[in-house]
Amino acid sequence: MSPRRAALGLLLLASCAFDAAVPAATTVRCEGDQRCPEGFVCSVELGRCIDARGERQPPRVIRAEVSPSFGKRGTEVTASFDVSEPLGTPPKVTLVHATSSADWTLLSEDGLHFTFTFRVTGEEREGPAAVLVDLVDAVGNPSTAQRLGSVTLDFTPPRVLGATYLAPRAGDGGVV
Repeated sequence: MSPRRAALGLLLLASCAFDAAVPAATTVRCEGDQRCPEGFVCSVELGRCIDARGERQPPRVIRAEVSPSFGKRGTEVTASFDVSEPLGTPPKVTLVHATSSADWTLLSEDGLHFTFTFRVTGEEREGPAAVLVDLVDAVGNPSTAQRLGSVTLDFTPPRVLGATYLAPRAGDGGVV
């Protein structure tokens, strides 16, 4: 082999390098950091590796409304809210003192706006109950128990506590 070919071969070998960088569109599933490439950490909430140098601000609720403010058995409670950034998982809405969070149903989603409904069963505890939401943004930052509002649940039927009979007076024509 000529010295010129040998030098060219060495030059080619020296200019080649293995690039272990993970392409941006690649998803690496994980359950812990041991499966993530260097520079990445496992987001347990998303179940995938995310860039360790990425954005770390959790998502926030920026506007919320819960209606109606009072409910009885059979009442449909609606929670509508806007979030500060795209989410990586669906929001989880809960009613404090409720039987389970699975009773909340996603009614609509439009970009950063969500609406959930909950039908009061009567199994919940009476009194004021906070409506909370857990959020996880697109890069895995969690935000838990953000308050959306509250609803007061009342399952006690009204009672008559007392009554007074007023007899008609003469000359009133029998009208009391």
